[in-house]
Amino acid sequence: MDSHEINDLVYKSQGVVRHYATMSELHPCEKYAFAKFIREGDSILDMGVGAGRTTPHLARKAGRYLGVDFSPEMVREAKQRYG
Repeated sequence: MDSHEINDLVYKSQGVVRHYATMSELHPCEKYAFAKFIREGDSILDMGVGAGRTTPHLARKAGRYLGVDFSPEMVREAKQRYG
């Protein structure tokens, strides 16, 4: 089994999706990077949005925000939370 197949199994699993759906805090390095590099009104493409942990932090400053992920289950969860 290659790493792509393993990622598919892990990040489409309902238990993993539920776990990520409970997360909402930023890591200190994310807080720093978002404050330093994201300006009010920026267009943001969030690659690997997962279940949306960083979505509210990024979207509140963004003029346009789009989150994408290879896991449809994670995207569905993010849409439920913030869509």
